[in-house]
Amino acid sequence: MAEEKNQEKKNTYKVVLIGESGVGKTCIMAQFISNKFDPNTITSATSQFFLKNLEIDGTKITFHFWDTAGQEKYRALTRIFYKDAHVIVLVYDITDKGSFEKMKNYWYEEAINLGKKNVLFAVVANKSDLYEHREIPDDDGEDFAKKIGAIFVATSAKNDSGIIELFDSIGQRLLNKSFNYFSNEKKDKINNKKIDEEKIQGETINIEKIQEEKKEIIKEDVDEDIDNPEKRKSIVITRKTHRETEKKRESHCCLFG
Repeated sequence: MAEEKNQEKKNTYKVVLIGESGVGKTCIMAQFISNKFDPNTITSATSQFFLKNLEIDGTKITFHFWDTAGQEKYRALTRIFYKDAHVIVLVYDITDKGSFEKMKNYWYEEAINLGKKNVLFAVVANKSDLYEHREIPDDDGEDFAKKIGAIFVATSAKNDSGIIELFDSIGQRLLNKSFNYFSNEKKDKINNKKIDEEKIQGETINIEKIQEEKKEIIKEDVDEDIDNPEKRKSIVITRKTHRETEKKRESHCCLFG
């Protein structure tokens, strides 16, 4: 019994849906959880939680879904849901080119910076039933998904198309222990972030070292011959130079703050 509970806990995954307001995140969840579609669904003003059990190839898994608000004024709240997320689902509306660009250039970038390093991404082209008003070809979404190592699925919450396929694909990836979560782009971003952090740390250490050396120079000047008028002049100049150097370095440090 205890072993079974441990297995259930092990196969429990946090899934976060993100994207612009109105792309259909809530409708996707409603269709998957309750097999319902409401054309009058109001845009989420807060984040919503759903739970769904699924069986994939004989293995039971549990999804804890977080449907986030896409409106700009709620984005600060949305950011807290990236923490510990196993899966991040990037949703855009095929009839709205702006939602696709924001998905790539804002939502994905934010998820990379704030989410776990080994998070699984899925890219969802929603509202496929509105193909007559399409602004984004599925090839564009699929190309982006390949670039970041993500799952790609075209869905219609209205027609219940692609919804099961989406979460079944996510479940299979999660259960595949040999799956590599890192695309080349994600590796590059993580490595570049490490390099930047090391560079900043190195700059801080160098500045501290130089500050100590300057203090030693002043101390030696004072101790050597305090009564010598020429030496006192040298000390004043050294201190003035030191203060100017400090100001320059402090202004340089602000660039890394």
